[in-house]
Amino acid sequence: MSRTTIFSLFALAAGVGGALAAGVGLEKDAAQVDCACIQSFAYSDARLHAAVLFERADIDQDGAVSADEFAALNIVTAELAALNGYAVFNTADGERMVALANAQKAIAPHDRAFIEAKARGVFYAFANEDAQLNESEFVSLETARFEAADRNRDGALRKSELQNFAGNGRQPVA
Repeated sequence: MSRTTIFSLFALAAGVGGALAAGVGLEKDAAQVDCACIQSFAYSDARLHAAVLFERADIDQDGAVSADEFAALNIVTAELAALNGYAVFNTADGERMVALANAQKAIAPHDRAFIEAKARGVFYAFANEDAQLNESEFVSLETARFEAADRNRDGALRKSELQNFAGNGRQPVA
């Protein structure tokens, strides 16, 4: 892995971490944070959230997300969710949180390797022959995750659907 790639991955980690934890102390749990927790997450919010994630993941600002950028996004988001005990979603009303019922304190190395491998597999399943995800492809991938989590097909995630979607935060569609 080149020095530029390593630097870029660290920059992504810092950028996503800062964006997800904006205004939120890392030692606070979801019950202590001055940010509204959401009770439902609509399909339109999922599309908005995906577009914001794309902008954060595209660290080299070339208009596409590479396999390395996608894997880093998945790992960093999972680690932040585990450490903070909540996941942050972008909605029309701003950033909103979902408390995670079974939050860990850290991602184990084998879990991190699993997340990276699964992310890369999903990435290549969605990427075209150019081996990159443009914004449209990225949004399609993320909305597919939403649709898979929407068990009752009502266009919104609530209760256990939302917990499952948030808890699997960066474990993409299989």
